[in-house]
Amino acid sequence: MKWKKVKLTEICKPKQWKNLPISELTEEGYPVYGANGIIGRYKEYNHEHPTLAITCRGATCGTINITQAKSYITSNAMALNDLSNEIDQMFLYYALNKRGFKDVITGAAQPQITREGLSKITLDIPESKDDQHHIANLLSKAENLIAQRKESIRLLDEFLKGTFLGMFGDPVRNEKGWNIGKFKDLAILDRKQVLPSDFTKEDFYIGLEDIEKETGNIIKISSENAEDLKSSKFRFTSNHILYAKLRPYLNKVALPYQSGICSTDIFPVLPLEGKSNKFFICYLMRSKPFVTEMHSKSSGANLPRASASVIENFKTYQPPIELQTVFAQIIEKTETLKTQYQQSLQELENLYGSFSQKAFKGELSLK
Repeated sequence: MKWKKVKLTEICKPKQWKNLPISELTEEGYPVYGANGIIGRYKEYNHEHPTLAITCRGATCGTINITQAKSYITSNAMALNDLSNEIDQMFLYYALNKRGFKDVITGAAQPQITREGLSKITLDIPESKDDQHHIANLLSKAENLIAQRKESIRLLDEFLKGTFLGMFGDPVRNEKGWNIGKFKDLAILDRKQVLPSDFTKEDFYIGLEDIEKETGNIIKISSENAEDLKSSKFRFTSNHILYAKLRPYLNKVALPYQSGICSTDIFPVLPLEGKSNKFFICYLMRSKPFVTEMHSKSSGANLPRASASVIENFKTYQPPIELQTVFAQIIEKTETLKTQYQQSLQELENLYGSFSQKAFKGELSLK
């Protein structure tokens, strides 16, 4: 496979088109692309065919979209017009994503990409458009597999939410007629503080940023920096639920798989034996009524947070522990499948990374 170097501005004409006031956007019409992809609809379009549009202003500066046919591209995105017939558009999309735009983004307060900045970009591309197309096709297939696996994981999360509501009903409306009590009748906020002098190298640390919103997945857990922490923390075990009490993180609820220490912006919650289990409490705290209540009653000027009193006195149903145990069994089986999907996702992402590296080094076999 033969490659050549080209300047971006030699194979297309980057252009910012006229902006549209928000007041002119409609619910029907042609899609309008701005700084965050599609931002609305409009009665006219300025691009008849799919076009590469690079976000050129704001926090998402450098994001690339391939627009739909008959779209309007605003001045918040740089349209790569008049693409050379020798260039496969999908290949250019992957090549630019691989390269990135860090070196051409200017402005600290308001990041931006200009035509002058794009004129500095040089790319290595295969001379044959067929080779470009084949590389883009391989990367696209890998991307589709990754998207399918992510969707499978999302559907498992939705299945568990639906199962919770199906078995127990809404925690506030209580349409199934369970006994009503307070949250503190089901679980306690187990705030055992440990001082920095008591931290050990064996202590794992979890902070607010380490818990994913909505799913509660623990993104990372670290041990190398636990002994470097300066303030006191809470201790937790694998029997606890970790609840982020700080707004806007009130939908971060995690099930740790080992013991450790966590930020004091996180409450370790311990289910009361014979009254509840950690899976039921976790999904109760993730439920919309619970999150809404915590949002409405969180207090504090700079960093609003849910207080222990508000959590403990939240009125909710008290389903029988036997039914909670059945729910826990469903979760454990589903989580086993989810773990397999997540491992598969990691393998697919590694494969995509390997494909991408080899493709743009000219090492990918087209056979």
